[in-house]
Amino acid sequence: MKTSLDHLPPGKRAELDRIVTLILAAGEPDMIILFGSHARGDWVDDCQVEGRNLFDYQSDYDIYVLTRLAKHIDRFTRNEQLRRRLQEIVPAPVSLIADTSKHFNAALERGRYFHVDVLKEGVVLFDSGRIRLSQPRELGREERLEEVTADFQSWFPKGEEFLEMSALALEKGFLKNSAFQLHQAVEHLTTTALLVLTSYKPKGHDIAERLRQCAALDARFSELFPLETDEDRRRFELLREAYVGAR
Repeated sequence: MKTSLDHLPPGKRAELDRIVTLILAAGEPDMIILFGSHARGDWVDDCQVEGRNLFDYQSDYDIYVLTRLAKHIDRFTRNEQLRRRLQEIVPAPVSLIADTSKHFNAALERGRYFHVDVLKEGVVLFDSGRIRLSQPRELGREERLEEVTADFQSWFPKGEEFLEMSALALEKGFLKNSAFQLHQAVEHLTTTALLVLTSYKPKGHDIAERLRQCAALDARFSELFPLETDEDRRRFELLREAYVGAR
């Protein structure tokens, strides 16, 4: 895997240094990998005028954190202080995935193309030297299609079912149950998208993180829930917490 960031301008290299410093302070990562557009060199930092509106397009910093211990994953994925600090000191969005080295290596050996692409295109930002990555197996086109078809057929119908159950519970006035079912619908449908597009399934039940990961693949995902007003954001936070709170 590459280790050089020479293809990035000094400002971006400095931002990545700050990201690494914050991640190291949050837990005990064994490896920190930059992947996606900033690793490939095709990131976007652009402002465009459409009608009377000014749109700011910025590619995410896609960061993959590997740790030997599963119990350390939450230090990175469910750490609100880390999320806030990243938002404060880094202008571009940071999309962070944390995983165990065991699971990552199993995915490489199985030929999961998302993980293979991370290995091929990624840039190592930090390496403790305590883990070794497996050699990936290359999947053929037919194998890939078979795999993503199976993922879609498993997850998408469940999402539709939860959505229908949410509407039925709402109609009957079972508001907490409706909120829980709606949360599950969003979780299952965004998981479907991530599995089909990347073969990656996030851990946990944070739909905000799932939507951020989906939006990094297709900007239309960022338009699914309005977040323009305080009331919009309050309602989305209620839905985000419904997995635990509504139960």
